[in-house]
Amino acid sequence: MLEPNTPCEDTAVRTTFVKNLMALVVLLLAASTSQAADSWTNQTINGTLMAITPTYKLQVYQLANPSESVWGRINIPISAEQLPELHKHRKSPNFPFIDVAVEVDKYYRTAQGHIHDDTKLITVEIDRRHWDGLKQGNHLIIRLPDNTELKESLRGSGATLRAIERR
Repeated sequence: MLEPNTPCEDTAVRTTFVKNLMALVVLLLAASTSQAADSWTNQTINGTLMAITPTYKLQVYQLANPSESVWGRINIPISAEQLPELHKHRKSPNFPFIDVAVEVDKYYRTAQGHIHDDTKLITVEIDRRHWDGLKQGNHLIIRLPDNTELKESLRGSGATLRAIERR
């Protein structure tokens, strides 16, 4: 026959249960926030709806009047330490343009990047084929002339870019 638990044993069981429950809640919260941090998001910056990538915070947006050759732009944030090295690779000393390699799932193109010293951004124009690749592809790789390589996963990019197209 089973004997009833003593009050001490009951309290110990409850305490263990509560501790395990709290640990489970903390793990679930940590997992959900880490998943949310690894997804593309939409954000309005200076009145323009942009898709923000999870790793490097690249800003991808569609032009107001897109054409097949220039469908959208990617803003690439750079650090102040990168500026002198990037200025060495300008096409002309008088103009802030450099060559930037943009690859979306094996579709490779060298685009002209415009260095904005004041905002610490490089702006690169992308064509319609790149834009469609961003919505359906697997990875985006951007290579700067100072040997910086930015690799972004395109997981979740389709929904954010379609939201930009609908605006």
